[in-house]
Amino acid sequence: MIKEVIISMSILGGSVSLAHDVTPPTGGEVFRLLFENAGMDLKSEENCLMPTKDHVSEKELLSDYLSDIFSLSYNSERTLSISSSCTASKYETSADGIQAMWDCQFEMNETDDSGEFVSSSMLAFGISLDKSKILKNTLRCF
Repeated sequence: MIKEVIISMSILGGSVSLAHDVTPPTGGEVFRLLFENAGMDLKSEENCLMPTKDHVSEKELLSDYLSDIFSLSYNSERTLSISSSCTASKYETSADGIQAMWDCQFEMNETDDSGEFVSSSMLAFGISLDKSKILKNTLRCF
């Protein structure tokens, strides 16, 4: 009887912890992590180089990339629309093998005043399952 209770509690406890892992981050959690990591050096993120910048600055930070992208339609006849989402995913690390994560992305589309396509960009990054940090080497900029 005690063995059955212990097994039942283990299954219930496992279900509760898995339920936490299947809920994607909220928009607030994603933006908080993005802004908390604005000082991230892009030189260490090989999938987020900034070849489209007009000039190469000494500061190649995530905040520089975000400033460039979010300012595309500033003070012009163009419109910038942003959509975001997160999905369950996995990535391979050199030390830990395959690790589960939330793969989050922002898609930015710029259109002119008649609605014609001008440009698009995407920023994607992995968030830990507990939603506490952006995972190293998961940042991708397109």
